[in-house]
Amino acid sequence: MANEATGKQRVFGPEEREGKWWLFAYVGGLQKEWGPYASESFANGARNGLEKLFAEQDTFRKRSS
Repeated sequence: MANEATGKQRVFGPEEREGKWWLFAYVGGLQKEWGPYASESFANGARNGLEKLFAEQDTFRKRSS
């Protein structure tokens, strides 16, 4: 999902690996990994939370500039 501030997708996944689910995101130009999650639905909930957190941080940065 693209965030409103940058128009770029930052969170990817979930992706299944060895029976567990993982998320990936770009933070400060680096790829970071979150997981493992026991189910795809739990990983999707975590993804939604990360996207919301990143959007809030972007909004805060815009206001501070």
